[in-house]
Amino acid sequence: MVYFGIVGESEPDRTPTKDTDADIIEPAEVRWDESPPPKSLVQGRHLPKIGMLLLLLAALVAAGVVLVQYLSKNPVHVSMVPDKGVESGGVEERRPAVQGVAEMGEPAQPLLLKAEAEKKLSLYVILKNELDAKGAAEWGGDPYASMMKLGQEADALLVKEQYGAASDQYAMALGKARELADACETVLGELIEEGHLALRQGKGDTAQGRFRLALMIDPGNQTAQRGLAQAEKMESLTRLMEAGRRHEEEGNLAFALADYQEAVRLDPESSDAQKAFDRIKAHIADDQFQQLMSSGFTLFHNGDYEQARAAFLRAKAFKSDSGEIQDALEQVDQAIQLAEMGKLEAGAMAAEAAEDWEKALANYMAALELDPKVQFAAQGKQRSLEQLRIRKHLRFYLDRPKLLESEGHLEKARQLLEDIGFVEPKGAGLSAQAEELRRLVEVAQTPVKVILNSDNLTEVAVYGVGRLGRFETLDLELRPGTYTVVGTREGYKDVRETVAVKAGEGSIQATIRCRDKI
Repeated sequence: MVYFGIVGESEPDRTPTKDTDADIIEPAEVRWDESPPPKSLVQGRHLPKIGMLLLLLAALVAAGVVLVQYLSKNPVHVSMVPDKGVESGGVEERRPAVQGVAEMGEPAQPLLLKAEAEKKLSLYVILKNELDAKGAAEWGGDPYASMMKLGQEADALLVKEQYGAASDQYAMALGKARELADACETVLGELIEEGHLALRQGKGDTAQGRFRLALMIDPGNQTAQRGLAQAEKMESLTRLMEAGRRHEEEGNLAFALADYQEAVRLDPESSDAQKAFDRIKAHIADDQFQQLMSSGFTLFHNGDYEQARAAFLRAKAFKSDSGEIQDALEQVDQAIQLAEMGKLEAGAMAAEAAEDWEKALANYMAALELDPKVQFAAQGKQRSLEQLRIRKHLRFYLDRPKLLESEGHLEKARQLLEDIGFVEPKGAGLSAQAEELRRLVEVAQTPVKVILNSDNLTEVAVYGVGRLGRFETLDLELRPGTYTVVGTREGYKDVRETVAVKAGEGSIQATIRCRDKI
């Protein structure tokens, strides 16, 4: 373990306790040779730039306070003169030179030592403030206490104007501070690890303390942030888990499930909460599955197949791969199909009895959709189609009896009557329609007497019958229909007459004679 325990010491007051008798000398402008603080802290990758600037400002203010207190008792007039012969790292160093020293009789060396001590003080204060911001006072242990002690001793030496000794003490304090700064990353990892260990042991308070220290070192560390959030939830999580276990022991599974579900919501990373929730959920699902299956079979045996099927489907939501559900659904589907088939067959037979062949055909087609191999539906379909064909043709000639005057339609009507003789069942409606068509066919086949009158000079012909020659009176037997009679005579204009022969009428007379000369 790298971090060093808890240090409770505070920094002593650095204000000088006795006045000095040195003469007051007006201070000149002082320019300090400030080397940058250690890269491991100033350019720490986890410390935001704004925070670093604030810490630097605080350090400078603290160092200024000490310097002001000291200079108020020991004013000097100092200016900076370059030392041409000394370089450090390629950069010319500037060392303080005291103007008027010869007049005062003081050597320049103490002022240089003082400046060096104050420079190290400034660096030490900056680094110490950064460590304090990272909580080093809590995890720094003996190294932090040693650093504080060295700093306090250096402060006392500075106040006593023992600049060389103070500079050495500040250097040692700064070394301790750098050791602590270098240990930050290691301490961070150990604090996070100990925080997670405390979480696993159920020690929420300990875990919170470790993660909070880790966040002082690295405020943006997401692992520590999540760990702290989890530790803060631990008390509520423990309470919910205990309540869930109590309800589970008492058999109140719904309440236990609610407690475990809330625990999972509170801490999704808790494996214990998730396992408990899954266990109770599975137990409840199994209970509900068994209840639904029992209810489904009861409904099935009572003939309520649709409700039974609905119960089995709800049970399937709990165990989608259950073979028991698959068998139950197949039984229900077969029973539903048989029941539906029975209804369709009964409906088709009733429609046949009422000679509603369109409805009968619809029932047979629906039955074939359920089972294309069912025989009664296949036979009923053919029977219905034949009935509909016969009745359609019957209706056609019954609505248009004049078509029977045509030999072609008359022949089709006779064939239709022959087909009706083989149709079963005939039914009262079909029989009546067939009888009406038979009567119309008989009328259409019964000839009517037609008497043609002429002048024995005109040649007479009847379209569809033939040439009749010249005559004065001629009797014909013609079937009902419309006939065209034509008369021709040499030197005269032809004549044309239309004779309508209607069924059931008496004899008809017509005169054909050419009268107009050409």
